[in-house]
Amino acid sequence: MHWRITLEAVDPIGDEYRKEFMIEKNLDGLAGGKLGCSIEDGKAIMKEVQKIIVER
Repeated sequence: MHWRITLEAVDPIGDEYRKEFMIEKNLDGLAGGKLGCSIEDGKAIMKEVQKIIVER
């Protein structure tokens, strides 16, 4: 399964910006009650967000 994350921003002059990225999740942990993002997932998300901000 993958999670699609969308980052949307509006700058001070009203220009809109939207960027999407995905992270992959293994479904094996669902049976054990492991829902949501791990620390590693959070790090991957923040890495992509920082990359998007720097490129903007």
